[in-house]
Amino acid sequence: DPAKASPWGEPGQRPFAGNLVLGLYRRFSHGVAPIFPQLLEDCPLSTDELFEAGQRNTDRAPLVHCGPIGAGAWALHGEGFFTASKAASLGAVLDEIDVGADAGVLFCLPHKHVLGLHPIDPDDPYWALNSMALLHRDETDRHVDPMLSPFIFHRAPTGEVEAVAIPGGVVYEDPRTLILPAPLF
Repeated sequence: DPAKASPWGEPGQRPFAGNLVLGLYRRFSHGVAPIFPQLLEDCPLSTDELFEAGQRNTDRAPLVHCGPIGAGAWALHGEGFFTASKAASLGAVLDEIDVGADAGVLFCLPHKHVLGLHPIDPDDPYWALNSMALLHRDETDRHVDPMLSPFIFHRAPTGEVEAVAIPGGVVYEDPRTLILPAPLF
């Protein structure tokens, strides 16, 4: 719990979706550190401006791999700490890689170095769900970083984001995917 580990309390963060928050971090040559609101009292920028600047920096972060991985799914891999944070600008990511998502898109963030996504086919939305479940399990099984989120998320055409499923075998032994109540999906 960051609030208990720091004398400054909870770092600057905002809810995103499911178990995810967007956080303010500062990059140093040796890594990153959270930014605490109490340390920003003399900062000329507002918290909103800092979040916007941080997202712009995240959006510009280079990727090691960005491409289709089969059957309509895409994976974006990066070495940086913030690759998964590109999900906060998923509309821009979809425009950049020229993937249509008129019916929405499913995405997963198994760890901080990957963003998996699959545009939804309105005739078979479960194809995208199964694809993201496979990607999530594969990334979770073979990567040394801790899991970022067990959820598969849905980004509706309106931009709203909701958690829709937990792939089987990721946080529980049952191999079946657990479908969550998700009114937009």
